[in-house]
Amino acid sequence: MYPEEDSRHHGSRPLLPAALLIPLLLVLLAWSLLMPAQAGERPARLTIDLQLDGSSHWQDGGDDSRTTLKRRYRIVSWLQPVGEPMEVNTKAPDYAQTMMARADRVQARVAQAQARHGQIAPPMDMARQMELARQAQAACGTDRACLMRMLAPQVAAQVTPDRAQQARLVRHAETASPEDDGEDRRFQTFQGIDRCDAKVEVQVDETIEGRYADVQGPVPWKVVRRDAQPPTADELRLICLGFSLVLDRRTGAITTDAGFGLPEPRVTSVHTERGRDSSSVDRLGTLDAVSKWVAERTRQVPRAGSASATLPMVSSREAGRGRTEGGVKATLSWKFEEL
Repeated sequence: MYPEEDSRHHGSRPLLPAALLIPLLLVLLAWSLLMPAQAGERPARLTIDLQLDGSSHWQDGGDDSRTTLKRRYRIVSWLQPVGEPMEVNTKAPDYAQTMMARADRVQARVAQAQARHGQIAPPMDMARQMELARQAQAACGTDRACLMRMLAPQVAAQVTPDRAQQARLVRHAETASPEDDGEDRRFQTFQGIDRCDAKVEVQVDETIEGRYADVQGPVPWKVVRRDAQPPTADELRLICLGFSLVLDRRTGAITTDAGFGLPEPRVTSVHTERGRDSSSVDRLGTLDAVSKWVAERTRQVPRAGSASATLPMVSSREAGRGRTEGGVKATLSWKFEEL
C-alpha cells in the first residue's frame, strides 16, 4: 500500500518501499547485468563417487561380443560462494518464468504508482536503459548499493514526472539496503575455483571378448582396458571450473544447471587378434545411459545423498546394431560440504 501524498508522510515514509525499488533496478539492468560480487567466505568441497559393475552380451548375425567391466570414479573439487544469498534460485528449472512474473508484477506496481500521480512519465527506450546500465556497471562493478544510487534517478523518472517525488525516491535509494525488502534470501551461488587442486581418481578393469565373421571362419579378438592415466593440468583446471551450483540454505538442497558430469581419462588398451597384441592409449568414453542418469539424478538433490540404478550397457560400436542383453549397475554418492 502506498502512502497518500500529504505532509503527514513526507518525513516518515518513502513513496516506494525497498521491495519495489530493488526489483525496479534489477528490471532496469535486465537482471543479467547484476552479477553478484565475489564473497570473502571459505570454500566448499564437493565429493562425487560412482561405482559401475556391468556385463553384457551383444550379437549381430555372425558377430558377437561379451563385455565385463568395473569402473570407479572419485572426484573431489572446490567451489567458492559468489555474492550474497538471493531470494531466487537462479538454477531452478522455472527460474526464467519466475523472473518474468516478478518483472510483470513490478511493472504493474510502477503503473499503479504512476496512475496515483495522474500523469505518466515518458518511457525510456530499452537501448537507453541498457546504456545507462552499462555505464553504471562500469563505475560500480557489482556493488549493488552503488548501482542503486546511480540508477535511482532514471528509475524515479519512470515512476513519476514530479521532481519532488523523484527526489524522495532518490534519497530513499541512497539509504535502502537489500535486507529492507523482506525477501527470504536463502539461495547461495557457488562457482568452481580456478586451479582448485581438484582430485580425480578413475579405476578401470574392462574386458571385451568377441568374434567376427570372416571368409575363412570366425575370427576371435579381445580388448583389455586398464591403467587410467591421471588428468593433465589443463584437464584438472577444466574440472575445477566445471562445477557450479546453488545451495538452498533452508532445505539443504543443491541445484545445478545440468547435473554432474564425468571425466573421460585416457586408458591403456591391449587389443589381441590373430595371435598378435597391439597396445594403445585411448580416451575412455562414458556410457551414454550412465552419463544421462548421473546428470538427471543430480539436477536437484540434497547436499549429501546416494542413488543406484541398473542401466542399459551398449557401446558406441554396438549402438543401433543387433541385440544386447545385460546391463550395468551404477551406484552414486555425493557430498557438498561448507568448511
